[in-house]
Amino acid sequence: MKKVDNNIPAFASQLQNKEERFKGGKIDKMVMASLKDADAMLLHIYANSKNRELTKEEEQQIIDINSGKIRVLSQVDPFPRNLPYAGEKSLDPKIRKDRDGKTRVYESDGSVIDEFKSCQEARANYPEAEVENA
Repeated sequence: MKKVDNNIPAFASQLQNKEERFKGGKIDKMVMASLKDADAMLLHIYANSKNRELTKEEEQQIIDINSGKIRVLSQVDPFPRNLPYAGEKSLDPKIRKDRDGKTRVYESDGSVIDEFKSCQEARANYPEAEVENA
């Protein structure tokens, strides 16, 4: 009987979790590569269906690819900002239900950004906003 050497690496992944991998612009390059791959897949689907309607399977693939792109983009903060310290004013918008019954979204300086019928609708459109009295 022939003995087979153990061919499995010590780590399950060939990419070891070394901190240096995640420094600098490497993450941005990895994210951009993922987005480009997703766009290439979408282009391929649309190019193959140029002279016909999309099939249900293709429609689902498009939905899945786009939702994957959204998940990738939601992980990236293109404009990192310093969060306010305790006692400082927040830069996030605020959702308030005013005396006239309308729900409005305000900038930190007090100017109105948008108006909605309900707090839920405002929250859906401004998830980063703080809800004050709605």
